[in-house]
Amino acid sequence: MSWQALPKSLKGKNAKPEVEHVMPNYSGDHILVFDSGGEGEFSLGIPITDKGEYALKVYFVRAPDYGQVRVDINGSPVGEGVDTFLKTDDLTRPIWPPKAFVFPEVALEEGMNKLRFMVDSKNPEAEGYKVGIDCLVLEKLK
Repeated sequence: MSWQALPKSLKGKNAKPEVEHVMPNYSGDHILVFDSGGEGEFSLGIPITDKGEYALKVYFVRAPDYGQVRVDINGSPVGEGVDTFLKTDDLTRPIWPPKAFVFPEVALEEGMNKLRFMVDSKNPEAEGYKVGIDCLVLEKLK
């Protein structure tokens, strides 16, 4: 399953998730980018036909202007927050492959599930409060 579900709700100062064309190293050469402006969130609807526990793998983009992201599903927090800041001053390439973060044992219901991304904090070195998602992968566990 990929992230191709469309954003379902928006909130925040600069609340407008956008699909950006970025090459290479991204799934389909596109990423979903959201700038919370300091306090914001967006949600994706994830359709599920088989209720149960899943491993959720989110491939987050990392960059100097990216913030700390919290994730919840259907209103319940999932795992720890994720710092998507990456200092790139000394790196040889401006674009890096996304990093996978795995949230194990996520309970999903049959039908539409609300996957919410909240960005309201950042690394002290970060220049902004963005989040970028390359893709989502769900693996059925039980």
